[in-house]
Amino acid sequence: MNKLLLSFLVISVVLAVCCALRERREVRQDSNRQKRSIRDMVRREARRLDLSRREFARRDLTRRELFRRDLSRRDLTRQARRLGANDYQAVHAQFHEDEGAFAVCLN
Repeated sequence: MNKLLLSFLVISVVLAVCCALRERREVRQDSNRQKRSIRDMVRREARRLDLSRREFARRDLTRRELFRRDLSRRDLTRQARRLGANDYQAVHAQFHEDEGAFAVCLN
């Protein structure tokens, strides 16, 4: 009886750990998918406006023009830091909450 209870406990702990790891991996994959999506949208918009990525980054564009889904402020800031990291030294995001705009500024 005790061995049966112990084996049930071990199996339930292993399943709980596996489920937690799987959920963590799915969250990470979703996050990576969002990052790629944002980067692609920014590149398409820059191409549509016939701007280089540097020029595009200097302009203020409304959040609605850039992003079609609801992303948190932290995600936008993190993504803006990664945009064009190969092209220029430091990029940071600044929200203009009163205007509802998202600005990418160069340092």
